[in-house]
Amino acid sequence: MLRRAAAVLPEDARQRQQLVESGGLRQILSLRDGPTGEDPGVAELVDEVGACFPAEVADFCSPGFQARLAERVASRHEAKRRQELAASRARSAGADSSASGLGLGAGSMPSGSDESKEDPVPG
Repeated sequence: MLRRAAAVLPEDARQRQQLVESGGLRQILSLRDGPTGEDPGVAELVDEVGACFPAEVADFCSPGFQARLAERVASRHEAKRRQELAASRARSAGADSSASGLGLGAGSMPSGSDESKEDPVPG
């Protein structure tokens, strides 16, 4: 069957499409990981069948694709979260240095503020 697929698929786009849609390509590519994948003849035919498809299609249909994709999504999410946290810390540090540069400490008012003057009208 692999030999026939390797001979027919390069010339028949409809057969390639059906093989992907039916899950057949996934099954063929999974042969690499099984005991038959140790047979050099089988491994070569599996590679020939896989070569009939664009790399992203073969990758999508290969065993473990979902796990690899989930890992990439998780690592990208984690990297974005770290970037946002670093940006937040940088903004916070920038705000703190701006306040200290103006002579404003925690709870202090500038020396020229109205609250530092006495109220001229007794109340």
